[in-house]
Parts: sequence; structure tokens; C-alpha cells
Amino acid sequence: MASQTVRFTVSDEDRARLDRLVEHFGGDRSAYLRATLTVMESLRRPARSAKASSAASTSVDCHIRLRS
Repeated sequence: MASQTVRFTVSDEDRARLDRLVEHFGGDRSAYLRATLTVMESLRRPARSAKASSAASTSVDCHIRLRS
């Protein structure tokens, strides 16, 4: 599988949180990102299913708190 470097900026406030999460997932940022993608996709699926199966135009909100 080919890989590509992706750069993004993390605020000073979030850096300690990111470092703790990365450490929890084995100290590898790539492993952390893969785990995060899996979680975010699992949150997205029910929202899409609910929208598709809803006869009325009801919205499904998913709120994720990014800062403590």
C-alpha cells in the first residue's frame, strides 16, 4: 500500500491531547490517524442511514467535543 505524507497544524492547546492519544495507540501518529478514521466513519454511518431511511426530513446531529 502506498503512503503519502499529509501535513496539518495542531494548536498548542491540542498538542498535549494529541500526544497522549498517539501514545495510547502505540506512539505512532499514523496508527492513531487510522484508528481515528475508523471511529469517525462509524459515527458517520448511522447518521447517513438515518437520513436515508427517514420519510420526513429529520436531521441527525453528531456533536464531537474537540476542546475540554
